Amino acid sequence: MHVCDVCPLAKQTRLPFTHSSIESTTPFDLIHCDIWGPHKIPTHSGARYFLTIVDDFTCFTWIHLMRFKSDTQSLLQSFFSWVKTQFNHDIKVLRADNGGEFISMRSFLDSHGTIFHHTCAYTPQQNGVVERKHCHLLNVAQALRFQTNVPLKFLGESLQTASYLINRLLTPLLAHKSPYELLHGVQPTYSHLRVFGCLCYATNLTPTHKFDTRAHRCLFLGYPLGQKGYLVYDLDNHKIVTSRDVLFHEHMFPFAHLPCEDQQDLPVLPIPLIDSHISGTQFFEPA
Repeated sequence: MHVCDVCPLAKQTRLPFTHSSIESTTPFDLIHCDIWGPHKIPTHSGARYFLTIVDDFTCFTWIHLMRFKSDTQSLLQSFFSWVKTQFNHDIKVLRADNGGEFISMRSFLDSHGTIFHHTCAYTPQQNGVVERKHCHLLNVAQALRFQTNVPLKFLGESLQTASYLINRLLTPLLAHKSPYELLHGVQPTYSHLRVFGCLCYATNLTPTHKFDTRAHRCLFLGYPLGQKGYLVYDLDNHKIVTSRDVLFHEHMFPFAHLPCEDQQDLPVLPIPLIDSHISGTQFFEPA
């Protein structure tokens, strides 16, 4: 049979992509992993990358900020241990691209009985779940930043807050349930949620004298893991702290009147103290 070389050499294109036939039935049957970065401006903690892990069954998403790609292996090993301890599950399949940080984990995955699915070269479509999740996370994180004009050095905190909110949003893809509910078996609480990037005041727990200030002017940045409190940035001392004693002004934004980028180290403009929208902190279970 004669085969003509001319047509494929002249006109061949990529074959169409079909829908995946893999359907997970329980959490951690399949997890999708990918790395985003590097970003030209590091976060406040010095991170330029973030590792995204998505559970296929619940769509629950975990974000880990990283300074270097080489941090991936230790983070994934810790994630495997965390899943085993907290949920008594073994991760059956890990899907990622051909990055060296994932390929180097073959022996670790084999020792845990985990199947490693990796994409063909130059075919990110085969890791489409986490690629689309990156777009979703970045869209929400940018919306949070643009609403309040928070500097780019807080991109990491905006991404983590975006992930926190997405995990608690109801979605028709999960029969109008949230990823949090599918993973933990209970509905999430919403009463503790606050506006990202708003002005807040954290109580000064260590005043040095009777006339010392009783609160620190702060920027609200999110929800710390494993603590019943809030993550805030002290605008006067330039450091990130956690506190449960916080009063919020959710309609006031310290960076709202500054130029739109890249104002990482610009001073914060004075803020009027008159505001009728003040709310106190609420207890909540971290996740």
